[in-house]
Amino acid sequence: MQIEPGTSPKHRYELIKATLLVIIGALITITVVYGIDYFRPKSEPNTMIVEPGSSTEPIVEDEAKNEAVWKESIEYRKAIMTKVKYEVGKVWNNSYINIYEYPQNSGVYFYSAINADGRFIMSFDTNKTPNFMSLDNISIQDFESIVLKESAIIRENDYDEYNIAGLDGSKLVFFSTSSMFSPGPCYSNWEYERLSYIDLAQANDKTPQNYTINSDKKSEIEKDKEKCIADLQ
Repeated sequence: MQIEPGTSPKHRYELIKATLLVIIGALITITVVYGIDYFRPKSEPNTMIVEPGSSTEPIVEDEAKNEAVWKESIEYRKAIMTKVKYEVGKVWNNSYINIYEYPQNSGVYFYSAINADGRFIMSFDTNKTPNFMSLDNISIQDFESIVLKESAIIRENDYDEYNIAGLDGSKLVFFSTSSMFSPGPCYSNWEYERLSYIDLAQANDKTPQNYTINSDKKSEIEKDKEKCIADLQ
């Protein structure tokens, strides 16, 4: 606003006052509409590209990824198997044999065992708790369940027991034999002449059925035996 020459002091004061009121009103309006950030210096937009796995990613997300990778590793599978053997051995006084992990449900293990009550095929489910590996003292009853039980047949010097050959899909393959059974270092339990199986997919029927080994498994066993014999020579 321009003040003309010869304007009286009073009039000039009124003009300056009006101008300041207009400016103040404009500032208040801008602040209400756009906020105080309108008056702050504008910074350049952040165009940094964050590469996956860089240190700028959230630490929690990195830890979750690392945990998932670790649980899929061979080292983790070996570590959890060692802990399962330790926990099972404490309860069964190391009278268990042949622990196998269930391929169709990682973290579930099967083994055979024997005590004064009979012979058993047992399962041990580590998935019942998300922190199994970090537990110092566990109650095995919380993880263990009976798959098959039969009173042991006592002989003069030994007794019958279950012996697991392995898993074929959902079929848990096993056989009954004397506790004196000792076929040698290169023998495979799959070679036993009278194999039976329980279909783990059939939750309500655990009746043992006769099992016939297929040709592919026979070829695999023969190759393993040849390698075993060669390694011993």
